[in-house]
Amino acid sequence: MRKLLLAAVAAFSLSGCATTGGGIPSAAELTALVQKYTQQACGFLPTVSGVASLIAQFYPAGVPAVSAATAIGQAICDGTTPPTLGRKAASGGTVYKRVQTPRGPVNVPGRFVR
Repeated sequence: MRKLLLAAVAAFSLSGCATTGGGIPSAAELTALVQKYTQQACGFLPTVSGVASLIAQFYPAGVPAVSAATAIGQAICDGTTPPTLGRKAASGGTVYKRVQTPRGPVNVPGRFVR
């Protein structure tokens, strides 16, 4: 899992090198867009590593940032919080949302902010 995460971050950070300066976001920019979307749309703040795992599952490098951020953010908001993964929600601890991806379900850690 860690290798997958590092590969996704590397792919997004290097993907800008192959272009002449247009519209491909860095992994940090895309992650920030997804986090902003989910906070506003459903009150859930996923961790950076959780978003990175979804980026790797959903999109190859080079996908426009806004469409990728919206799609990934909506997938997180639509994800379920299984009882066994959401027990800490009441105490403000880490909660997991189970997100369905083309490659299977992914548990995304984060916390509810409202």
